[in-house]
Amino acid sequence: MDIDKALNVEELRGRFLKYTRRAYGLLPSPEQPRILEIGCGLGQQAMELARLSGGKVVAIDIDPYMVSRLQRMDGYG
Repeated sequence: MDIDKALNVEELRGRFLKYTRRAYGLLPSPEQPRILEIGCGLGQQAMELARLSGGKVVAIDIDPYMVSRLQRMDGYG
């Protein structure tokens, strides 16, 4: 059994996007933002930060499966 599916983890992570948006709104706005997300999982927050900032986002995770899923979702895999 896939525990992430059983717990509906993707939907849960999506619910946290409002907090990502709020936190980003508290930051100063650099001209050329560069963001590093460590432990990105499926990268929902990383993709939202890229959309909000228009800058470069590097997302890393220790789980190669999660990274490969993120790359496929974003068109890089």
